[in-house]
Formats: sequence, structure tokens, C-alpha cells
Amino acid sequence: MMKGRTNNMDRESRLNEPLIISFDQIRPLVEETHQAMFSGKKYRYKTNVLSQKEMSKRFGEDSKGHCYAPFLFFSHPCFRQIYLCENSISNILIVAGHEIGHLQKPFFSANDLEETKAFLFQLYWGETIMEKNIGNLAETLNLRRRLDCDNYTDFPLHQGAYLMAESIYQRNPHKWEKGLQELKQISRPPTDRKRIGLSVH
Repeated sequence: MMKGRTNNMDRESRLNEPLIISFDQIRPLVEETHQAMFSGKKYRYKTNVLSQKEMSKRFGEDSKGHCYAPFLFFSHPCFRQIYLCENSISNILIVAGHEIGHLQKPFFSANDLEETKAFLFQLYWGETIMEKNIGNLAETLNLRRRLDCDNYTDFPLHQGAYLMAESIYQRNPHKWEKGLQELKQISRPPTDRKRIGLSVH
């Protein structure tokens, strides 16, 4: 999960892209991307787009400091539910991919591995959008938009997770399931890693 602080990084993109304030605005794009990744499988996650004020009201004081970040999300694996904060179309589609990634099994108890899984899915999600030019966003999509170091209070965790995800992705382009399988092997205990020939650090 990612936590952030308010900054101005999205203002210029919002001048040239529509602001998404309802999931219905991007539902066809999300469904098309999901079906492309999963061979026509229907998108079944309940997804809501809320304003920054609604985020703060819904999630209370504990989340108030985070809900003004342009990339805020909340995802609930048990309920297969995602909340996204209003944002420009390209940004919110990438964030949606990250959150959908959190809802993919397995759920890792280690934060770094769970974030790596979400970033890994995000990379394949973005790849799908760009290759199929979904929403005519191939040229504007920025897979690293969420990694601005001034925008995240726990940036080192996410930077490390992204770099691991990117490494796995580069070895397994176009193949989400294969990339996930490699991450599962990395997540094994050190004794198991040695047995399958993975380095232990």
C-alpha cells in the first residue's frame, strides 16, 4: 500500500487530460484491459472513485494525511473492493492496475513482496494498455508516475519493490503469470531458495 503527500506533480497533466471523478468514466477501459490480460475474463472488482474530501470523510483521521495525495488508493482483498482518488485518466488507470495487483493471489505477509507483486502487475497492466493503445493512451502513459520521491513518505520501500518488479518484468515480458511465479520463488524461505538455485541475500 502506498501513502503520499500533496504536491503539484499532476497539475500539468490534468490540463490536457480529463479528470476522472467516477469509475463509470473509465469502466470500459479497465474492463478492456482486464479482459486482454486474462483472456476475456470479466472484471469483477467493485471499484469506486472518490473525491479527496470523500476519501478523508470515509476513512477518518487515520487516513486524512494520505487522502490528499493524487495517487491514493485503498484495496480490500477480502471484499475484492478498490477505492481510487479522483485523478487524470492516465494516472488513475495506472493506479487501478496497481490496486488490482494487490487483489491478485497470493497475498504476501511481507510488505516489500506485496508491493512488488502490485508493481509487477502494474507493469503488465500498463504494457497491455500501451500495446493495444487502450483509450488512445499509449503515448501518454507513464509507468513510473507513482515513484516521485517527493510524493511518498515511505518511498524507499516502494522504490525497492518497483526495482525488483521491473527486474522480474524484464526477464518475463508479456507474461504476468510467469512473472508472478518467479516472485513466488523469491518469496520462499532461504532454505527453499537455495534448493531451487536462487541467491540468498
